[in-house]
Amino acid sequence: MKLAQITWRLSSLGGRSEHGRELAVKRTLQAYYLSGKPPWDSGIPAPELVAAVEGPYALPPGPLPVPGC
Repeated sequence: MKLAQITWRLSSLGGRSEHGRELAVKRTLQAYYLSGKPPWDSGIPAPELVAAVEGPYALPPGPLPVPGC
């Protein structure tokens, strides 16, 4: 079964309640994450991040917070 089919089935289990929809979204995101190929991970760093690390105004070496969501 393809990931799209699995996520559709998981999302359809949520029903109409708010809690059910939240659970369906959680299950769908977990399925994408566990697949090893989540659609939000292009494998290409954002140009702004590259500029901050390698560009002319790059931050000096040292501690750096980890960027995230």
